Amino acid sequence: MEILLFFYIQTSIVKLNSWSTLRYNISPTTKPTTNSQRTRVIIVAHGRSGSSFLAAIFNSHPDFFFIFEPLNIVQRLVDRLSKDYLYKAEHVVNSILNCNFTDDAFLQELSRYSIHRASSRPLVSPPFCKTQYRRASDFLSRANWKLCGNGTILASVLNELCGKHRHIATKILLERIEPADLTWLVDNNGSSSVNYVLYLVRDPRAMLHSRSRMGWVVPNERFKQGLQNGEVDDKVRKVCDTMELNLGAVLLEPQNIKLIRYEELAANPEAIVRDLFNELRISTSTDVLQWIHNKTHVHGPVKISPLSLMRQANVSINGWRAKIDRQYLQIIETRCARVLKYLGYIPTQGSQGILHNLSRPLYLKKMRDLKETYQWLAL
Repeated sequence: MEILLFFYIQTSIVKLNSWSTLRYNISPTTKPTTNSQRTRVIIVAHGRSGSSFLAAIFNSHPDFFFIFEPLNIVQRLVDRLSKDYLYKAEHVVNSILNCNFTDDAFLQELSRYSIHRASSRPLVSPPFCKTQYRRASDFLSRANWKLCGNGTILASVLNELCGKHRHIATKILLERIEPADLTWLVDNNGSSSVNYVLYLVRDPRAMLHSRSRMGWVVPNERFKQGLQNGEVDDKVRKVCDTMELNLGAVLLEPQNIKLIRYEELAANPEAIVRDLFNELRISTSTDVLQWIHNKTHVHGPVKISPLSLMRQANVSINGWRAKIDRQYLQIIETRCARVLKYLGYIPTQGSQGILHNLSRPLYLKKMRDLKETYQWLAL
């Protein structure tokens, strides 16, 4: 992934052709909100970085029309390696950002009773479901599909509902974009809309540990073998190369791509969200703050599933430290050394004492300025 700044910019421009409609054809909705500038937000992260928690915060904001992981559905409909995949992916993202859904296979799949629909408040709200705001914004935790009608959601009705919201947001995992270049998703067409990409990052050691437990690095039954034959090393390198590439994108598009560290969000979510919404020029809803309070104030021991939105700060930040395989940790700290440095994560350098001393954070409270630390490496 080692590249010159000039080479990076040139290849980014070439790659933009396949996502051209995303970047240049984002036009005002047919039913724009009045007296207000519509803000479009795309949350982007690697899987197991805490993006579902950040996404749910936007989903709980009454001013936002939010759709959860639309490209997961696209991947089920179109072969990931097919030439039609990127076309369908950009079409779907555009339909969300422009309130321009069509009665097609995507909308039919989105209408099914699933985690994607349950995590998208507009899809479990009236007129599609007999719910009130609070129930719809937290539908995933206690889904009652009897409240929702059968059949496919009509595009005309969904477009009308979308147009009534002041802002729009969606969440995309980088694994569903190839190559994973954040600059594709930024709108620079000079329109009245303001587009932001929120790049959520997490300590690669925590993120990759979680991915390995889910079988996302290599299948669990051959993880030990993968440590020995280099397969795990290769997967780790690819993830951190992508992270490093996209930190460069943050520097290239500082007005549009915002970097968020998961550890800061988990440790102090209310303050981080207030600052973030202020930067995006979005009002901080009391409904959002209440949702955060409900999800982060967990009393007593609670068994939290890998897909749960409940958050105990110390567990979500430090839980990996007692469980990660020693050889796996060494691979991550070696392959991701520059990313750890850029993002303010402290390496253990093989010290089990440092690793298991939970009173000692493994991240700097304030991240270093990327402009001062990031190195554009020669090819």
